[in-house]
Amino acid sequence: MSLMSYDEYQDVHHTTPYTFTIQSGLNSVYYFGERHSFSPTEMDRETSEWADFDFSLEAMKKVHTEFFGIPFDQNDGRFFYNLIDPTQSKTIFNKISRITSEIRDRYIVKEIEKYVHQGYSVFVQYGASHAVMQEPLLREIL
Repeated sequence: MSLMSYDEYQDVHHTTPYTFTIQSGLNSVYYFGERHSFSPTEMDRETSEWADFDFSLEAMKKVHTEFFGIPFDQNDGRFFYNLIDPTQSKTIFNKISRITSEIRDRYIVKEIEKYVHQGYSVFVQYGASHAVMQEPLLREIL
């Protein structure tokens, strides 16, 4: 079995927060899937290692207009959400978001499995969609 695909996930309706518990011998996995945050932070600047990149709002507006051919509208949250939504496949950004999310999900599942098999109980706090998509595989391997 593998992770639930985004195509499968689109057909799932769940509450948020989404929680589940898996018992594996004497150990447990407690999973708390919460609402995603899409707010950029200073950490994004630090982790990008783009020391010479202009992260100013004016520079971002220019890049946005050049790339999308429309003026930047900071109040159009739906545009930005749809742009990076991994359940959609309209843009290259959706595809990048989907692939990176799948990589993170596989890594997290492996880490949970590793620590449970080492005798630990694990508490996971992550996005609700990730919890839903990881649950079937976790139940199978634990």
